[in-house]
Amino acid sequence: MKRQKADNAANSHKFKTMEESETKITNEITRLTTARDLKIRTQKEETEKVDVLKQKLQKLESRLGNQDGAFKQLEEEYTLLKSQLETDKEAFQRKEDLVSTLSTGLSSKGSTGSGYMDQLNSVKKQITDENLSIEKNQLRINHLKKELSSNQAQLRGNLKEVESIKSEIVKKKKAYEVINAKLLSSGFDADKYNELKQYQRELQAQYQHANSELQSFLRSNPNFEFKYDPTAIRNSVDAVKGFAGELFELPESNVKYSTALEVCAGGKLFNVVVDNEVTGSNLLDKEIGSKQG
Repeated sequence: MKRQKADNAANSHKFKTMEESETKITNEITRLTTARDLKIRTQKEETEKVDVLKQKLQKLESRLGNQDGAFKQLEEEYTLLKSQLETDKEAFQRKEDLVSTLSTGLSSKGSTGSGYMDQLNSVKKQITDENLSIEKNQLRINHLKKELSSNQAQLRGNLKEVESIKSEIVKKKKAYEVINAKLLSSGFDADKYNELKQYQRELQAQYQHANSELQSFLRSNPNFEFKYDPTAIRNSVDAVKGFAGELFELPESNVKYSTALEVCAGGKLFNVVVDNEVTGSNLLDKEIGSKQG
């Protein structure tokens, strides 16, 4: 019985030690796993932001390329119109000189109509229309220049933001690698962890079985369980030795007389061993006082 109690105490202590170790390992794994999941989720969100910004950047670059092409086309049209205007001005000057020599108003066919003046007015109207077209194109070119400048500033700002996000992603990756390295350096092994859990379940089953047998024995033999007030011995666990020694062995053929022996012995078969008479006196005083109370 004493060896069984010692085995139970050793198993209980070992189980408690393993349970504390498991709790520490589980808490550390939970903390590291949570931190790792948080970093992974943050990295994923930052990556999604980068993808969105890349798409915006591609759209802006495409739009900027289209506007740049339109600007070049308008610039070419403007150059062409300007050259044509210079040509028209020269033609107009020549015709204006011709008009000054034809102040009589006679046409080349000798009629009195103002055919040349109509032609001259028509040319002037064309020049006015061309000037208006040039002004419109110039306004459009100026607007496109302003829009291009604004898009370039926005593009530079987006590029800076992209670089900042890339730098943040690099930092997050480094932090993730550090956490992952800590997890690996902690010695965590899934197979070892499962093995320990299985061993723990086996110990729990053994403990429950031994405790069940102990409770069954104590129910059958209540005198073997000695309970007392720890304050009576000033919390000195070595003061009370408990039941010690074996008075005699009862043959199996005479087990049926065990109750009769206990009655005849008057409880002396279960005397408790203590370190000295003071401890015994204190235990008796506590026992008598508790019964009187």
